[in-house]
Amino acid sequence: MGKSNQLNTLLVEIMIAVLFFALSSTVVLQTFVVTRNQSREAAVYDTALMEAQNIADRLYVSGDYEAALEQAGFTQDDQGWTLPQEDYELRVTAEKEATAAGVLLTAEVSAYHKDEALLTLPCVRYLPGEVQP
Repeated sequence: MGKSNQLNTLLVEIMIAVLFFALSSTVVLQTFVVTRNQSREAAVYDTALMEAQNIADRLYVSGDYEAALEQAGFTQDDQGWTLPQEDYELRVTAEKEATAAGVLLTAEVSAYHKDEALLTLPCVRYLPGEVQP
């Protein structure tokens, strides 16, 4: 009887060890999945930020923002200009305001991921004109 009791105890200890390692591997696997998702989201944000900065720079340099946006591949709709990408969408709202001394170009470049705003960059440029008395 003593040998059978020792065998049962050994079997229970092995089952507890297997259960412990299975539970540990589940926790580690969940941790890796969460970090991978966070890494993907950070990569999307980083790519969207760089592209939004490039578009804002183009708008600042260009005197005609409509031509610059069309050249970049944007399409115009009711809300402004949009450029869908694989993981995000860029939206630009721009307007011109004529003043006595020139034209004020104002634009906002926004990036959206799954209809959630990631970032918004303002872009303002003043084009001086002839001063009218």
